Amino acid sequence: MRQDEYLQMAYRQMMRLKALVDQLLKDATEGVDLTRLQLMMMKYVQSAPMSIGELTKTSGMDQGNVSSTCKKLENKGWLERKRSEKDERVVMVSLSEKGKTILSQIEQYAYTCANQAFSSIQEDEIKMLLTSMGRVIKSLEEVLKKGEAYVQL
Repeated sequence: MRQDEYLQMAYRQMMRLKALVDQLLKDATEGVDLTRLQLMMMKYVQSAPMSIGELTKTSGMDQGNVSSTCKKLENKGWLERKRSEKDERVVMVSLSEKGKTILSQIEQYAYTCANQAFSSIQEDEIKMLLTSMGRVIKSLEEVLKKGEAYVQL
């Protein structure tokens, strides 16, 4: 098999994996009024408060969409928004205690599914997979950063 055929297969496998992860997240949020976009926003601010501007850059979305999503999460009680004391133009967002709880429950479901999926794979295979995935991610980030992926449609 040629290298380009392997690359096409790898791409198809990544798309299939993405579809399965999307389904897993859909199942994890079943019965919870939470979109995957809202879930992503919660994940971005999980570890530390972030300004709307930082969240816009991190998510790659436009600022209006980020602000709107954050307002919806705030209305549900899952996110807190505060103006910066240093600069009132800057709005900082962080998870509320309620948001931390719901996110923890969703992640626990996802981790349980992942553990079941990986249970039949040997430790050395998982390590090799992690190494390979890390290299692919780093390489793709570099390609996108340089703008080398441009193709005229």
